[in-house]
Formats: sequence, structure tokens, C-alpha cells
Amino acid sequence: MKRCSLCGRQFADNYLYCDQDASPLPASGRRLSGWMIAAGILAVLLLAAFVSGPAQVRRYIGNHIAVEVIGVSLGHGAFSWLPGDVELNLRVHNSSVFTPSLRSLRLECSVGSQNAVALEWPSGPSLDLPIAAGGDTDLPLKVSPRHIDPESVLNGWKGQPEIDCKGPAEFAVWGIGVSQQLDFKRKL
Repeated sequence: MKRCSLCGRQFADNYLYCDQDASPLPASGRRLSGWMIAAGILAVLLLAAFVSGPAQVRRYIGNHIAVEVIGVSLGHGAFSWLPGDVELNLRVHNSSVFTPSLRSLRLECSVGSQNAVALEWPSGPSLDLPIAAGGDTDLPLKVSPRHIDPESVLNGWKGQPEIDCKGPAEFAVWGIGVSQQLDFKRKL
């Protein structure tokens, strides 16, 4: 509807002039209601989140998750590990408001400068472990070792060697992958 600015009468949108005083009526234009404006703003925000979202989520979670190895339980001997014979205890500090899940872990371990073993979790089908938002989550993981010739590594070693393990822990939030690097050392 259009309203005459002189007499105040209302006219249908197809009228161009007031039939009382012949003054031109304002141009027809629908006014956007509050919900239409809100819906438009929401659509723009969702589009912006869709375009830049994964990178922002990765950055946010990467800045709010820290992984610490709080214990390692080895098998009968330093390298006599059988699949599932190693328990790795992780503490995941999550200061974010999200609840990501741990998807996988792969550590390459070496003694001195020589590769010795790789530790992997999960050893079977994919399994996601939820990490509580705003706190610490302790995770005891049965990891599967993959030997890389430990006898040649330890042959002639004197004293108590130190094993150095490094590798990524993979997390996911809403299907977006986030990697956190682990690095720990332990005497054998």
C-alpha cells in the first residue's frame, strides 16, 4: 500500500497519484519486516561460516586442545610387544566449548637416531573417543606396535636407552579434522 504524504489516504500499489490532491505517491517498495532482515543476516553468516568455517574450527580447536602422555605401560620387555600389549595413557586438556573426538594416533618411536617401532591406535575398526568440553579427559589406549627391526637398534647399546616417540593425534569436530602433535621420551 502507498500513502499520500499530503492527505494521508492510502492507495493500492498500482496508483501513481493521489485522486484527492493529485500529488505523486511514493515509489512502491515493500518494506522488509524484521524477520526478513534477520533471515537475510543469518543466511549471510551461515554462508561466511561455510566458506571459512573449517579453517576457523581447526584453528580454534588447535589452540584449545593439548595432549600430554601421562603414562606408558610396556609389555614383558622393551621390544617384546605384541599387538595391544602397550597401554598409552593420555590426558587431553580441552579448554574449548566443543566436544571433539579422538580419531587416531600414530607415533614413530626411535632409540638414538634409529627408528625402532610405530605405535598406532585404533588397531581395528575406526573408533571415536569423545573429549569433554572445558576440562581434562584421561584416555587409556591399547596401542598396536609395528616393529621396525628392534634388534639392530639395541645391538651393542650400553646403559638404559631412551625411546623418543613423535607423531600426530587426530581429532574431529563436526567431521572437521584437527591434528595435534605429540612428543614424549621414556627410559626403557
